[in-house]
Amino acid sequence: MTRRVAIVGYGCLKIGKYGADVSENEMAIKAIKLALEDAGISRGDVDGLITTPNYLLTLGLQLSVISEHLRVTPRVAAEISCGGIAGGLALKHAINEIMLGYADVVVCYGSV
Repeated sequence: MTRRVAIVGYGCLKIGKYGADVSENEMAIKAIKLALEDAGISRGDVDGLITTPNYLLTLGLQLSVISEHLRVTPRVAAEISCGGIAGGLALKHAINEIMLGYADVVVCYGSV
């Protein structure tokens, strides 16, 4: 059976400066919640998380922090760090995981 993949929702914060009291993780959580709301998907449906983290600020722990805050246990998780192409590679990885049947709902997120 061929699986179909689609981008069904997105979340984005307003462009601008955020104070030092707002962390990258807090912004990611807010954007993810907006995306899930836009798609009409509950947190419990999420079985994959893929990020393009800023290792200078998150020390490679972003997936753990985001999973804990969203209360999800992803079957698929990846942190992709490849400069400007990282977002595209995150989407490609999510598509492959869904097409291969490893996940059904994958959230891709990142920051610049």
